[in-house]
Parts: sequence; structure tokens; C-alpha cells
Amino acid sequence: MFLDNQNKYQALNQDLVNATAEKRQLTQEISALTKRLEPLQESAREKYEALMETARIKAAALQLGLLLPLFLIAFWLLVNKRNTAYGILIYPFGISLFLKMMGVVYEYFPSRYFKYIALLGLIVVAVALMIYLLRMIARPKANFVMKQIREAYDKQECPQCSYPIQRGWLKRAGIHGKSASRMIAIPTTFDTTKLEPYSCPSCGERLYEECAQCQHVRHALLPYCEFCGSNKDDQTQLPEVSLSQDNASDML
Repeated sequence: MFLDNQNKYQALNQDLVNATAEKRQLTQEISALTKRLEPLQESAREKYEALMETARIKAAALQLGLLLPLFLIAFWLLVNKRNTAYGILIYPFGISLFLKMMGVVYEYFPSRYFKYIALLGLIVVAVALMIYLLRMIARPKANFVMKQIREAYDKQECPQCSYPIQRGWLKRAGIHGKSASRMIAIPTTFDTTKLEPYSCPSCGERLYEECAQCQHVRHALLPYCEFCGSNKDDQTQLPEVSLSQDNASDML
């Protein structure tokens, strides 16, 4: 029995030696195949990353191609139609499109490029806004010009140069400028029919003139006479009034 067990042990030991040698040979073959596969795997990884990058760029271009025209439309509506009845809907429409565009850029572009793209977008928006404001200052719209004229008359200031209006009982009382807008009423002893046409002594702008219909002295830069309600003959064109420095600063 001892000899039989000894023979079995030797046989098993020989099998173990043979298996170890086979394992060593297989390990060497695997190592050789791995070395041959490494360049192929690197090439496949590079091709995969290039294809993924192309797919991401295509997806971003497709989404931005749809969002950018909508954003430009929203920007045009914001500039030209914000004062209409549907103007309140334009702001959330434009803001949501802008945020969606930033989300697409952040998702599909590398983070190191996102800050530069976002900064460039903000610069473009700021430049466009400044150009729009400068155009408004250089060529203000009719409703803004009329609003400026009304406010200047209410403050008893020249709409052209903001010089205080000193006429009638205001000149006698020495009350003008911003203090005049807080007055309660014109003194009852003052006769408004004795007012005469008036021009600004600073810039020469005609501020009060005689009405062609009722011959009362009316506001020269406002469209309707406060006495008879008649319209000026040249009402098709607003008076050439530029923005004063204070109003331009307030706008900016």
C-alpha cells in the first residue's frame, strides 16, 4: 500500500509539473499576444474617441442650429416688440433659450472651453446692448422723445438742455426746476392770458408759442394745445430734441 501510494504521489507530482510548465507556456503566449494587441487597442481607442467627439460635436451643432435661430428671433422680438401686448411673453422665451444654449455648450464642449465660450457670449450680448443703447441716444424713438419732453415740461426744464424755465409768475417768484414740480397751484391773482411766447435763454429752443387756432400761448414741443385741443399742422414729425446728458445717463 505504501508503494502504491508512493507511485500515485509521484504520478500526481509529475502531472503538477506538466501543468505548471503548460501554464508557464500559456502565460508567455498571453504576454506575447497582449504586446501585439496593445497598439491595436490604442488605435481602436483613438478611433473610438474621435468618433465620439465627432458625434458630440454633431449633436451640439444640431441643437445649437435649432436654438440659435430661435434665440435671434427672441432677441429681435425683445428689441422691437417688447412694448406690445405680448411683450411680457418675450422675456421668459428669450431667457429660457439662452439658458438652454448655455446648457448645451456646457454638456457637449470640454469644461476648459466652456468658460471662454460663455465669456464670448456675454461679451457679444453686452456689445449688442451697448450698440442698442447708443442708437437710442443718437436716434431716440418717438415715444421716448415725447416722454422726455413731457417730463421736462413737468419739471419746468428745457427738454433740450435742462435749463430751468423762468417765465410768468415762476420768474417773478424765483421758483423753477425741480421745485416747480412740487407746487400746489398757480396763484389765482396771476393772469395766464398774459403769457407770451418763450424760448430757452440757454439753447434757444422754442418752448412756448402762440396757438394758431385759439391764439393762446401753448407748449411748442407738445402735439396738442391745452386750451383748444387742436393739433399742430406739422404733427407728422416730432420736434428735433436730442437727449440731455441727465436723461442719457438715466437710460444707461
